[in-house]
Amino acid sequence: DNGLVFCVSTLHSIGKIIKRTRIQTQKTTKNKQHVDKILGENAAQDIWIPTLIDDYKYWMGGVDVADQRIAYYHMILRCKRIWLPI
Repeated sequence: DNGLVFCVSTLHSIGKIIKRTRIQTQKTTKNKQHVDKILGENAAQDIWIPTLIDDYKYWMGGVDVADQRIAYYHMILRCKRIWLPI
């Protein structure tokens, strides 16, 4: 969640940003330096993010839930052929 992201959009303009509250994630050995740099000891902090990322985070939940539900019913179809002599 803390990696570099490249996005392309035909809906959003460059430079539009919005202020959102970011809560502290669980610290691991890999992300400890990044989390400390951004949030420090605070439990939450207001940060500015692009509106493209804000819209993606808001709307992505529906796509993820749909994919999850499709995975429940994904069947592996096998075709078994029995050859009969003529």
